[in-house]
Amino acid sequence: MNNVHFFNKSTRNHFLKKAASAKVLLIAELHGSKENILVTAETIRLLRRLKYTTLAYEWPHTFERPLQRVLSTGKYPKSITRFTLTDGRLSRSHLELLRKLAGLRPVFPIELVCYDPDFRANWNRVESAMAKLLARRLNRVGKMIVVAGRLHAQGKPFFLHNRRVYPLGHILRVRMHFRVLTLHLVYCSGSIRNGATKRVTRSKVDYGFPLPQIQTNSVVIVPGQTSAEFLCLIPRSHVLPYTPRIRKGR
Repeated sequence: MNNVHFFNKSTRNHFLKKAASAKVLLIAELHGSKENILVTAETIRLLRRLKYTTLAYEWPHTFERPLQRVLSTGKYPKSITRFTLTDGRLSRSHLELLRKLAGLRPVFPIELVCYDPDFRANWNRVESAMAKLLARRLNRVGKMIVVAGRLHAQGKPFFLHNRRVYPLGHILRVRMHFRVLTLHLVYCSGSIRNGATKRVTRSKVDYGFPLPQIQTNSVVIVPGQTSAEFLCLIPRSHVLPYTPRIRKGR
């Protein structure tokens, strides 16, 4: 993807250096933006030489086997007839990404992990279960690109509904001691579709320091508040369409 750039050469070199020493590249997104998939695809291309051989998505764990077949063969298995994750986590566009990655397998084989435990409980139980699913694979593979919702990717505990939450990003880095590099996606304008269509602005999140003003239509990666964080500034987010059904033979 030619329209993703680094703020300058120094930023690019620093990003690659940190990625080389990390075990996990954690992409923090708001679900339901087309640009999420574009950034993920570019990140895979950029890091393929650094042995990031596994892609993990916040999809139900029960989807892993059939979607791995999509990634392995480039074809939709007959058993997959419907995806109904209308919160923006999984769409036809995501499946197209898997099909394109299948074309790289002869020279760059990549594996898929679906790490949503697919049960509903309190936040901390879900975060812990997600981390355990990822840790089991991280202990067997090289490096991993993990795509997660913004709250799951937080590096520090936070309060939600008067309860302290220990998010996935915090557990991986602090409790499990994996080296994690985080890429926060920042939506400067536009919309996402997460259950419903929502407007987004970058002023909604406090990143701890003023964000640079980038006068460009391209997606730009800039340094974050710490050496283990980078921000990906998306000038305008476009709504990701739903995927109500995948027809056989398509």
